[in-house]
Amino acid sequence: MYNEIMLICSLFACFFPNTSNDEVANYYEELHVQPSSSQQEIRKAYFKLAQVKHPDRNSHANAHQQFINLGKAYNILKDPQKRRIHDSRLNRNKIEIICCSLCQGN
Repeated sequence: MYNEIMLICSLFACFFPNTSNDEVANYYEELHVQPSSSQQEIRKAYFKLAQVKHPDRNSHANAHQQFINLGKAYNILKDPQKRRIHDSRLNRNKIEIICCSLCQGN
């Protein structure tokens, strides 16, 4: 069984090489919504959080960066094509994590 897992992990690494060492950002978490959320729910969550995280209303040291990240998340999730790409990257990242932990015996 261990050999089969190692083979699957090797094949996965060959066919889907990691092009970046960075972890994939989860824009659903940024907007506090579920991946199954509708466009309307995503829009509502964005505008609600934008009011809270706007630098003029938030005195936190990195409020500006939080607001930029929020906008980035919304711009991806509001576009159906970009959202599909984001979802596939999230799923690929989950598979890599599982595969690597299996290969390392964790």
